Amino acid sequence: MWHGRPTIRCLVDNLDLELPGLDGDLGEIDHPLLEEVRRLAQSSPQGQKRVLAIDRPLV
Repeated sequence: MWHGRPTIRCLVDNLDLELPGLDGDLGEIDHPLLEEVRRLAQSSPQGQKRVLAIDRPLV
């Protein structure tokens, strides 16, 4: 099973979800958006890098 691991900020601020306990896995949270992330993760290319900053934001 593939996991989408959302950030705490995404869970709390964007999805209005409560954080699981310390032994909870963020990749197993039940939410329609996270289900889609897990579906897409299976076919996404490996070795992608996280975007840390946007040089030129869109205006």
